[in-house]
Amino acid sequence: MKQLVSLFLCAAILALFLTGCRAEPVLEDAQKPAVSKDTLEQTATERVLTLCALAFGSSDAETALDEAGCAVLYGYETYPSYYLETPEPLLSFWEQAKAGQDCSVELVRRKDAHALSYQKLSVERGKPYAQFLRCEQNVDGTVTASNFERFPVQDWQMTDAGNFYYRLFPTGDKHYADYQLIRTVPPDRSHLAMLERYVLPIDYYYVNLLITDWSEPDFAGVSFNDLFDRLYALRFHCQPDAADYAQDENTGTFRIPSVEFERVVLPYFSVSAENLRALAGYDGQSDSYPWRPIRTNDMELYDYPAVEPYITDVRENPDGTMTLLLSCLSTDIPTDCIFSHELTVRTLPSGGFEYVSNHITYQTELGLPNAAPRLSVK
Repeated sequence: MKQLVSLFLCAAILALFLTGCRAEPVLEDAQKPAVSKDTLEQTATERVLTLCALAFGSSDAETALDEAGCAVLYGYETYPSYYLETPEPLLSFWEQAKAGQDCSVELVRRKDAHALSYQKLSVERGKPYAQFLRCEQNVDGTVTASNFERFPVQDWQMTDAGNFYYRLFPTGDKHYADYQLIRTVPPDRSHLAMLERYVLPIDYYYVNLLITDWSEPDFAGVSFNDLFDRLYALRFHCQPDAADYAQDENTGTFRIPSVEFERVVLPYFSVSAENLRALAGYDGQSDSYPWRPIRTNDMELYDYPAVEPYITDVRENPDGTMTLLLSCLSTDIPTDCIFSHELTVRTLPSGGFEYVSNHITYQTELGLPNAAPRLSVK
Protein backbone atom coordinates (compact mmCIF):
# COMPACT_ATOMS: atom_id res chain seq x y z
CA MET A 1 0.00 0.00 0.00
CA LYS A 2 1.61 3.06 -1.15
CA GLN A 3 -0.34 6.27 -0.99
CA LEU A 4 0.59 9.90 -0.32
CA VAL A 5 1.08 9.51 3.42
CA SER A 6 3.02 6.26 3.25
CA LEU A 7 5.42 7.55 0.58
CA PHE A 8 7.18 9.60 3.23
CA LEU A 9 7.31 6.59 5.55
CA CYS A 10 8.62 4.52 2.67
CA ALA A 11 11.44 7.01 2.07
CA ALA A 12 12.34 6.97 5.75
CA ILE A 13 12.49 3.17 5.89
CA LEU A 14 14.67 2.99 2.79
CA ALA A 15 16.97 5.51 4.38
CA LEU A 16 17.32 3.08 7.26
CA PHE A 17 18.50 0.47 4.79
CA LEU A 18 21.29 2.80 3.80
CA THR A 19 22.30 3.19 7.44
CA GLY A 20 21.85 -0.46 8.25
CA CYS A 21 19.24 -0.11 11.03
CA ARG A 22 17.73 -3.54 10.76
CA ALA A 23 18.69 -6.88 12.25
CA GLU A 24 20.59 -9.19 9.94
CA PRO A 25 18.62 -12.31 9.00
CA VAL A 26 19.96 -15.78 9.70
CA LEU A 27 21.81 -17.05 6.64
CA GLU A 28 21.69 -20.55 5.29
CA ASP A 29 25.05 -22.33 5.26
CA ALA A 30 25.33 -21.89 1.51
CA GLN A 31 24.95 -18.13 1.94
CA LYS A 32 27.33 -17.63 4.84
CA PRO A 33 30.34 -15.53 3.83
CA ALA A 34 33.75 -17.11 3.63
CA VAL A 35 35.05 -14.63 6.21
CA SER A 36 33.52 -13.47 9.48
CA LYS A 37 31.21 -10.52 9.83
CA ASP A 38 33.80 -8.76 11.99
CA THR A 39 36.39 -9.08 9.24
CA LEU A 40 33.92 -7.85 6.63
CA GLU A 41 33.02 -4.89 8.84
CA GLN A 42 36.66 -4.00 9.41
CA THR A 43 37.42 -4.13 5.67
CA ALA A 44 34.36 -2.04 4.85
CA THR A 45 35.16 0.49 7.57
CA GLU A 46 38.70 0.99 6.28
CA ARG A 47 37.38 1.51 2.76
CA VAL A 48 34.65 3.93 3.85
CA LEU A 49 37.06 6.01 5.92
CA THR A 50 39.26 6.32 2.85
CA LEU A 51 36.28 7.45 0.77
CA CYS A 52 35.21 9.90 3.47
CA ALA A 53 38.66 11.46 3.46
CA LEU A 54 38.22 12.04 -0.27
CA ALA A 55 34.68 13.34 0.04
CA PHE A 56 35.04 15.58 3.08
CA GLY A 57 38.39 16.93 1.99
CA SER A 58 37.36 17.89 -1.54
CA SER A 59 35.52 20.87 -2.95
CA ASP A 60 33.99 18.48 -5.50
CA ALA A 61 33.19 15.37 -3.48
CA GLU A 62 31.12 13.68 -6.19
CA THR A 63 33.97 13.87 -8.69
CA ALA A 64 36.44 12.57 -6.12
CA LEU A 65 34.18 9.62 -5.31
CA ASP A 66 33.60 8.95 -8.99
CA GLU A 67 37.32 8.91 -9.67
CA ALA A 68 37.70 6.42 -6.80
CA GLY A 69 35.59 3.98 -8.80
CA CYS A 70 32.32 4.45 -6.90
CA ALA A 71 28.87 4.84 -8.37
CA VAL A 72 27.56 8.06 -6.82
CA LEU A 73 23.86 7.99 -5.96
CA TYR A 74 21.69 11.09 -6.23
CA GLY A 75 18.33 11.31 -4.51
CA TYR A 76 15.01 12.83 -5.48
CA GLU A 77 13.15 15.28 -3.27
CA THR A 78 10.01 13.16 -3.04
CA TYR A 79 10.98 9.61 -4.03
CA PRO A 80 12.84 6.86 -2.21
CA SER A 81 14.69 5.82 -5.39
CA TYR A 82 18.03 7.11 -6.67
CA TYR A 83 19.71 7.84 -9.98
CA LEU A 84 23.28 7.80 -11.30
CA GLU A 85 24.98 10.52 -13.30
CA THR A 86 27.76 8.05 -14.12
CA PRO A 87 26.21 4.59 -14.50
CA GLU A 88 29.22 2.70 -15.89
CA PRO A 89 30.33 1.09 -12.59
CA LEU A 90 26.87 -0.39 -11.96
CA LEU A 91 26.39 -1.44 -15.59
CA SER A 92 29.78 -3.16 -15.64
CA PHE A 93 28.99 -4.93 -12.38
CA TRP A 94 25.67 -6.12 -13.74
CA GLU A 95 27.24 -7.61 -16.86
CA GLN A 96 29.69 -9.55 -14.70
CA ALA A 97 26.94 -10.66 -12.33
CA LYS A 98 24.82 -11.93 -15.23
CA ALA A 99 27.83 -13.85 -16.49
CA GLY A 100 28.09 -15.62 -13.13
CA GLN A 101 31.33 -13.95 -12.12
CA ASP A 102 32.20 -12.92 -8.58
CA CYS A 103 32.22 -9.14 -8.62
CA SER A 104 31.24 -6.03 -6.66
CA VAL A 105 30.25 -2.38 -7.01
CA GLU A 106 30.34 0.42 -4.45
CA LEU A 107 27.39 2.80 -4.25
CA VAL A 108 27.82 5.97 -2.23
CA ARG A 109 25.61 8.92 -1.47
CA ARG A 110 26.47 12.17 0.20
CA LYS A 111 23.52 12.77 2.49
CA ASP A 112 24.91 16.20 3.37
CA ALA A 113 28.30 17.89 3.68
CA HIS A 114 29.22 15.74 6.69
CA ALA A 115 27.55 12.36 6.11
CA LEU A 116 28.11 9.57 3.63
CA SER A 117 26.05 6.43 3.05
CA TYR A 118 27.87 3.43 1.61
CA GLN A 119 26.52 0.33 -0.06
CA LYS A 120 28.40 -2.54 -1.61
CA LEU A 121 26.63 -4.98 -3.88
CA SER A 122 28.57 -8.14 -4.55
CA VAL A 123 28.47 -11.64 -5.94
CA GLU A 124 30.49 -14.03 -3.78
CA ARG A 125 30.77 -17.70 -4.67
CA GLY A 126 27.76 -17.19 -6.92
CA LYS A 127 25.60 -15.62 -4.18
CA PRO A 128 24.42 -11.97 -4.21
CA TYR A 129 24.91 -9.76 -1.15
CA ALA A 130 24.39 -6.17 -0.08
CA GLN A 131 26.20 -4.47 2.76
CA PHE A 132 25.70 -1.03 4.27
CA LEU A 133 27.70 1.39 6.35
CA ARG A 134 27.25 5.00 7.43
CA CYS A 135 30.04 7.53 7.85
CA GLU A 136 29.82 10.90 9.62
CA GLN A 137 32.25 13.74 10.14
CA ASN A 138 32.17 14.98 13.71
CA VAL A 139 32.41 18.58 14.86
CA ASP A 140 36.09 18.13 15.74
CA GLY A 141 36.83 16.89 12.22
CA THR A 142 37.15 13.21 13.10
CA VAL A 143 35.17 10.65 11.14
CA THR A 144 33.04 7.84 12.57
CA ALA A 145 31.78 4.79 10.68
CA SER A 146 28.83 2.89 12.12
CA ASN A 147 25.80 0.66 11.56
CA PHE A 148 27.41 -2.02 9.45
CA GLU A 149 24.88 -4.51 8.09
CA ARG A 150 25.00 -7.26 5.49
CA PHE A 151 22.13 -9.05 3.79
CA PRO A 152 21.68 -11.69 1.11
CA VAL A 153 19.93 -10.18 -1.92
CA GLN A 154 16.61 -11.92 -2.52
CA ASP A 155 16.16 -10.71 -6.09
CA TRP A 156 17.67 -8.21 -8.50
CA GLN A 157 17.17 -7.29 -12.12
CA MET A 158 17.95 -4.60 -14.69
CA THR A 159 15.06 -3.54 -16.93
CA ASP A 160 15.31 -2.70 -20.62
CA ALA A 161 15.23 1.02 -19.80
CA GLY A 162 18.11 0.75 -17.32
CA ASN A 163 16.17 0.68 -14.06
CA PHE A 164 18.00 -1.49 -11.54
CA TYR A 165 15.82 -3.10 -8.89
CA TYR A 166 16.98 -5.17 -5.95
CA ARG A 167 15.12 -6.66 -3.00
CA LEU A 168 16.52 -7.55 0.41
CA PHE A 169 13.43 -8.65 2.32
CA PRO A 170 10.20 -10.56 1.64
CA THR A 171 7.63 -8.68 -0.41
CA GLY A 172 4.30 -7.45 0.85
CA ASP A 173 5.21 -5.50 4.00
CA LYS A 174 3.01 -2.40 3.89
CA HIS A 175 5.52 -0.22 5.74
CA TYR A 176 8.19 0.03 3.05
CA ALA A 177 8.73 -0.51 -0.66
CA ASP A 178 9.48 -4.03 -1.80
CA TYR A 179 12.45 -3.01 -3.97
CA GLN A 180 15.18 -0.45 -3.93
CA LEU A 181 15.44 1.29 -7.29
CA ILE A 182 18.44 2.88 -8.94
CA ARG A 183 17.92 4.55 -12.30
CA THR A 184 20.98 4.36 -14.53
CA VAL A 185 19.58 7.07 -16.81
CA PRO A 186 19.68 10.47 -15.05
CA PRO A 187 16.59 12.68 -15.34
CA ASP A 188 16.34 15.43 -17.92
CA ARG A 189 16.61 18.61 -15.86
CA SER A 190 13.97 20.51 -17.82
CA HIS A 191 11.61 17.54 -17.57
CA LEU A 192 12.25 17.28 -13.85
CA ALA A 193 11.36 20.95 -13.40
CA MET A 194 8.08 20.40 -15.25
CA LEU A 195 7.36 17.33 -13.17
CA GLU A 196 7.88 19.29 -9.97
CA ARG A 197 5.64 22.11 -11.17
CA TYR A 198 2.70 20.32 -12.78
CA VAL A 199 2.61 16.73 -11.53
CA LEU A 200 4.11 16.18 -8.10
CA PRO A 201 1.91 18.73 -6.28
CA ILE A 202 -1.15 16.74 -7.39
CA ASP A 203 0.17 13.17 -7.19
CA TYR A 204 -1.80 9.96 -7.79
CA TYR A 205 -3.34 9.12 -4.43
CA TYR A 206 -6.68 10.34 -3.02
CA VAL A 207 -7.22 12.61 -6.04
CA ASN A 208 -8.16 11.58 -9.57
CA LEU A 209 -6.95 14.41 -11.82
CA LEU A 210 -4.05 12.34 -13.23
CA ILE A 211 -5.70 8.90 -13.31
CA THR A 212 -8.90 9.59 -15.26
CA ASP A 213 -9.61 10.69 -18.82
CA TRP A 214 -11.00 14.21 -19.09
CA SER A 215 -10.60 17.28 -21.28
CA GLU A 216 -11.80 20.87 -21.05
CA PRO A 217 -14.48 22.14 -21.24
CA ASP A 218 -15.93 18.86 -19.89
CA PHE A 219 -14.68 18.42 -16.32
CA ALA A 220 -17.36 15.97 -15.25
CA GLY A 221 -14.84 13.28 -14.26
CA VAL A 222 -12.63 15.54 -12.14
CA SER A 223 -13.08 15.64 -8.36
CA PHE A 224 -12.48 19.31 -7.60
CA ASN A 225 -13.29 18.73 -3.94
CA ASP A 226 -10.30 16.40 -3.57
CA LEU A 227 -8.12 18.85 -5.48
CA PHE A 228 -8.75 21.59 -2.93
CA ASP A 229 -5.99 20.54 -0.51
CA ARG A 230 -3.48 19.81 -3.31
CA LEU A 231 -4.01 23.17 -5.00
CA TYR A 232 -4.09 24.94 -1.64
CA ALA A 233 -0.62 23.52 -0.86
CA LEU A 234 0.58 24.39 -4.36
CA ARG A 235 -0.47 28.00 -3.90
CA PHE A 236 0.24 28.63 -0.21
CA HIS A 237 3.01 26.04 0.44
CA CYS A 238 1.15 24.51 3.39
CA GLN A 239 -1.79 22.19 3.93
CA PRO A 240 -5.25 23.52 4.82
CA ASP A 241 -6.20 22.99 8.45
CA ALA A 242 -9.58 21.29 8.86
CA ALA A 243 -9.95 23.03 12.22
CA ASP A 244 -10.37 26.32 10.35
CA TYR A 245 -13.65 25.17 8.76
CA ALA A 246 -17.11 24.27 9.98
CA GLN A 247 -17.92 20.57 10.02
CA ASP A 248 -21.21 19.05 8.94
CA GLU A 249 -22.41 16.93 11.87
CA ASN A 250 -24.39 14.59 9.63
CA THR A 251 -21.79 13.80 6.99
CA GLY A 252 -18.54 14.63 8.77
CA THR A 253 -17.41 16.74 5.81
CA PHE A 254 -15.99 20.22 6.21
CA ARG A 255 -17.49 23.30 4.57
CA ILE A 256 -15.08 25.50 2.63
CA PRO A 257 -16.41 29.06 2.09
CA SER A 258 -16.99 29.63 -1.61
CA VAL A 259 -14.66 32.63 -1.75
CA GLU A 260 -11.75 30.54 -0.47
CA PHE A 261 -12.54 27.39 -2.46
CA GLU A 262 -12.89 29.29 -5.74
CA ARG A 263 -9.81 31.40 -5.06
CA VAL A 264 -7.80 28.17 -4.74
CA VAL A 265 -9.29 26.11 -7.59
CA LEU A 266 -10.36 28.47 -10.38
CA PRO A 267 -6.87 29.79 -11.31
CA TYR A 268 -5.83 26.27 -12.42
CA PHE A 269 -8.71 25.51 -14.79
CA SER A 270 -10.55 27.23 -17.61
CA VAL A 271 -13.90 26.77 -15.87
CA SER A 272 -16.44 29.33 -14.71
CA ALA A 273 -17.49 29.71 -11.10
CA GLU A 274 -21.00 28.69 -12.16
CA ASN A 275 -19.80 25.41 -13.67
CA LEU A 276 -17.50 24.74 -10.75
CA ARG A 277 -20.42 25.11 -8.38
CA ALA A 278 -22.44 22.61 -10.37
CA LEU A 279 -19.57 20.11 -10.41
CA ALA A 280 -18.27 20.44 -6.85
CA GLY A 281 -21.40 20.26 -4.69
CA TYR A 282 -21.76 23.95 -3.90
CA ASP A 283 -24.37 24.66 -1.22
CA GLY A 284 -26.12 28.01 -1.65
CA GLN A 285 -27.55 28.12 1.85
CA SER A 286 -24.14 27.94 3.52
CA ASP A 287 -22.32 29.47 0.52
CA SER A 288 -19.72 26.70 0.74
CA TYR A 289 -18.27 23.57 -0.85
CA PRO A 290 -17.83 20.18 0.84
CA TRP A 291 -14.34 18.86 1.50
CA ARG A 292 -13.01 15.79 3.27
CA PRO A 293 -9.35 15.56 4.28
CA ILE A 294 -7.48 12.28 3.98
CA ARG A 295 -8.22 9.88 6.84
CA THR A 296 -6.08 7.09 8.23
CA ASN A 297 -8.36 4.30 7.00
CA ASP A 298 -8.12 5.69 3.47
CA MET A 299 -4.79 3.89 3.25
CA GLU A 300 -6.63 0.60 2.79
CA LEU A 301 -9.32 1.98 0.51
CA TYR A 302 -6.76 3.52 -1.84
CA ASP A 303 -4.25 0.67 -1.68
CA TYR A 304 -1.91 0.68 -4.71
CA PRO A 305 1.81 0.17 -5.31
CA ALA A 306 4.14 3.15 -4.96
CA VAL A 307 4.11 5.46 -7.99
CA GLU A 308 7.10 7.43 -9.29
CA PRO A 309 6.25 9.39 -12.45
CA TYR A 310 8.77 10.74 -14.91
CA ILE A 311 8.38 12.67 -18.15
CA THR A 312 9.49 10.78 -21.25
CA ASP A 313 8.73 13.56 -23.75
CA VAL A 314 7.03 16.93 -24.15
CA ARG A 315 4.87 17.92 -27.14
CA GLU A 316 4.30 21.55 -28.05
CA ASN A 317 0.77 21.85 -29.46
CA PRO A 318 -0.42 24.30 -32.16
CA ASP A 319 -2.87 25.95 -29.73
CA GLY A 320 -0.06 26.95 -27.38
CA THR A 321 -0.58 24.17 -24.86
CA MET A 322 1.98 21.48 -24.14
CA THR A 323 1.46 17.79 -23.46
CA LEU A 324 3.63 15.94 -20.97
CA LEU A 325 4.08 12.24 -21.73
CA LEU A 326 4.38 10.55 -18.35
CA SER A 327 5.43 7.03 -17.46
CA CYS A 328 5.19 5.71 -13.91
CA LEU A 329 7.72 3.47 -12.20
CA SER A 330 7.15 1.70 -8.89
CA THR A 331 9.47 0.56 -6.11
CA ASP A 332 7.04 -2.32 -5.55
CA ILE A 333 6.88 -3.65 -9.11
CA PRO A 334 10.19 -4.12 -11.01
CA THR A 335 9.08 -2.84 -14.40
CA ASP A 336 9.70 0.15 -16.66
CA CYS A 337 6.08 1.26 -16.60
CA ILE A 338 3.20 0.43 -14.28
CA PHE A 339 0.97 2.87 -16.18
CA SER A 340 1.37 5.94 -18.38
CA HIS A 341 -0.66 9.02 -19.25
CA GLU A 342 -0.56 12.30 -21.14
CA LEU A 343 -1.18 15.52 -19.24
CA THR A 344 -1.81 18.75 -21.17
CA VAL A 345 -1.24 22.14 -19.53
CA ARG A 346 -1.50 25.75 -20.64
CA THR A 347 0.95 28.37 -19.42
CA LEU A 348 -0.51 31.83 -18.80
CA PRO A 349 0.93 35.31 -19.40
CA SER A 350 0.60 35.95 -15.68
CA GLY A 351 3.15 33.22 -15.01
CA GLY A 352 0.56 30.72 -13.84
CA PHE A 353 -0.84 27.70 -15.67
CA GLU A 354 -4.03 25.71 -16.24
CA TYR A 355 -4.68 21.98 -16.47
CA VAL A 356 -6.26 21.28 -19.87
CA SER A 357 -6.70 17.50 -20.18
CA ASN A 358 -5.47 14.08 -19.10
CA HIS A 359 -5.49 10.79 -21.00
CA ILE A 360 -4.46 7.32 -19.78
CA THR A 361 -2.33 5.63 -22.46
CA TYR A 362 -1.25 2.36 -20.81
CA GLN A 363 -1.81 0.27 -17.72
CA THR A 364 -0.75 -3.17 -16.54
CA GLU A 365 -3.04 -5.84 -15.13
CA LEU A 366 -2.79 -3.97 -11.81
CA GLY A 367 -4.96 -1.23 -13.26
CA LEU A 368 -4.80 2.28 -11.85
CA PRO A 369 -4.92 3.83 -8.38
CA ASN A 370 -8.39 4.22 -6.88
CA ALA A 371 -10.05 7.17 -8.63
CA ALA A 372 -13.14 7.29 -6.35
CA PRO A 373 -13.74 10.80 -4.94
CA ARG A 374 -13.15 10.95 -1.20
CA LEU A 375 -16.65 12.26 -0.58
CA SER A 376 -18.12 9.07 -2.04
CA VAL A 377 -15.96 6.71 0.02
CA LYS A 378 -17.50 5.57 3.31
